[in-house]
Amino acid sequence: MNISTGIRIAVAGLGLLAAASGAAAQQTMDEVRTKWQGRPVAELFAQHGDPDSTYKTPEGNTVYIYVKVKKKFELIPVFRQRQEQEVSLHTPATGQVSAGTVTTKEGLDIQHRQKDTTCSGYFETDSAGRVLDVRFRGDDCPQ
Repeated sequence: MNISTGIRIAVAGLGLLAAASGAAAQQTMDEVRTKWQGRPVAELFAQHGDPDSTYKTPEGNTVYIYVKVKKKFELIPVFRQRQEQEVSLHTPATGQVSAGTVTTKEGLDIQHRQKDTTCSGYFETDSAGRVLDVRFRGDDCPQ
């Protein structure tokens, strides 16, 4: 297999992985809002637990804030060039020193990195304890 074929296979694999992760995509903003509007705040607590913080609006409503932090892995394709490097090795037991050349392979390598993403959900409730509005802020929130 040549490098060009290997790159096409790796890119296709990344595309399949992205499609698979998109298949389990989160709900849209409209779906979340529709789900929660008019629901009792007790259901919100039952599903999400105690909020991270709360505040009162000037109108007297209460806003419950939930903050979710997720760790995500990003795949990074790295194209490597063939390299040669002179090395010397010392063997303490014998006192011998060996010298040589190390050659690395060329081609595509897939690395990953971990990234923290955050989403804050703001659930505004009225004095009767019913959810009026839902908003989100962050880099991993419903759109």
